Amino acid sequence: FDDSGRPTSAIEPEGLPLEFRTTLDDEIRSMNERGVKSVSERQLMIRAVLENVHFRHWTEHQITAVICHMQQKTFEPGEVIIEQGDPGDRFYIGTLGQMGITKDGQTFPSLHAGSLFGELAIMFNCTRRATVAAKDQVRTWWIKKASFGEAMKQAARQRYKSEGLLLKKLPCFSDSTEWVLDTIVDLMETEHYNEGETISEEASPRKALFLNLVGHVRATKQRLPPFVGEDECWERWQGDGFGSLADGVQEVDRVTVKAESDVTVMVVRDELFRMMGNMKGHASKNPLDWLTAEREVPTLATISISDFIPDSGAPLSAGA
Repeated sequence: FDDSGRPTSAIEPEGLPLEFRTTLDDEIRSMNERGVKSVSERQLMIRAVLENVHFRHWTEHQITAVICHMQQKTFEPGEVIIEQGDPGDRFYIGTLGQMGITKDGQTFPSLHAGSLFGELAIMFNCTRRATVAAKDQVRTWWIKKASFGEAMKQAARQRYKSEGLLLKKLPCFSDSTEWVLDTIVDLMETEHYNEGETISEEASPRKALFLNLVGHVRATKQRLPPFVGEDECWERWQGDGFGSLADGVQEVDRVTVKAESDVTVMVVRDELFRMMGNMKGHASKNPLDWLTAEREVPTLATISISDFIPDSGAPLSAGA
């Protein structure tokens, strides 16, 4: 985020009509109405969200929408913030002070600035599992369940608009309907790569479409014998698509793609495209066409558990 409250990596694809560009002006205005967050507070809140096991896979749109909806509340020493057994309708991020935790009379390590707490009650409709009280003056930012739901809807609308427009720039989606683009966006997952990490490897049989949201990637190809080394093929930047499915279905990846900086991409794997039917043949159809078109559709008899398991050696997620 810069000093105006705008994320420095906000996506504004060049050449798109002004009314379709991703802007955060409404969110920033809403943020100021709820209390101005300093740059350091916003950074602290973003870190708290990304370090939380339930929210760490959120997109930039989701993080921005929730933080912009959060309101400020200060607690004095000894004041209870949440109490065990009470119904919960909000969660908090502390940005100043220490907070003590007790559960069933037992004391636990204190929470500090940058801690997110109380989220289980609004996610799972349960009562508070512990009591949290201020040990000194504490400054928090909180969001109620209703506002949280609205923020998620707002983030989804913004994501569909920005990422759908980026997808439409790719040849395979140039004539796709809004319904199809929204479906693809729903299927895409966020992946982060550090500078120097390999995103996809030459001759890999796994097919995928990558949409570059943040950063810079470079593709290389191994020289054929007797020559040694590799040749640079192309570079991609924010808003570009790449991968074996970007320009049409390939049998294998023809190049190795590495992150030239810290990179965030949206990715959809070939397994999900197969579940939707032929990408090229149905990209411009409407929902009824998808339901009635004659095509091979995977059934329970043709789908194996291996279709949904990552490659051997790839770590499973915490929810697996």
